[in-house]
Amino acid sequence: MRAVNVWLAEHVWAQVLLTVALSTTVIMVISPGRSPLEVLLPVATASLGGLGIFLARRRKEQRAARTSTREWASLDDRLRHGEVPQEADERASMRRLVQQRAHTTRHRRLALAFLYVLFLGITVLVGASSGIRQSLAFGLFSLVFLTWATWQSLRQRRVLQEMTRALGAAPDPGPAPH
Repeated sequence: MRAVNVWLAEHVWAQVLLTVALSTTVIMVISPGRSPLEVLLPVATASLGGLGIFLARRRKEQRAARTSTREWASLDDRLRHGEVPQEADERASMRRLVQQRAHTTRHRRLALAFLYVLFLGITVLVGASSGIRQSLAFGLFSLVFLTWATWQSLRQRRVLQEMTRALGAAPDPGPAPH
């Protein structure tokens, strides 16, 4: 499975293709009366927006770590699994990647608070405008999603802190993360 994840990290087009196909299928199952083209166009458009954000973030991380796409994918996989690189140049690249991610996630608490308020507001609006079944379903979805988002935030922060400790506090002469 790790090899598949690394391959998908290197080949973004495959991620987009799988996401669009899966999203289109799920929407067509939920709303069976819609035509495939009617579902595919908005899904593909939204996916392009997400792709732009993803590529910008990845490009910034690659610049910070001073790596190629393949090296970045390998470092990302190692970071997710908590594996500390042994070679000095890989350790330096990992240190820069960890610094960049720590910098990027510095506002995670504020982002989570925003998500909580947003989902609470949507749940209240769904409750005011829909039946009890839809309100309970969206409330349950909100609870599960926010629990997962909070758990992921805490887990990723812990992984970054553990990797920072494992790599040591060796100074990096490179520029600060952007």
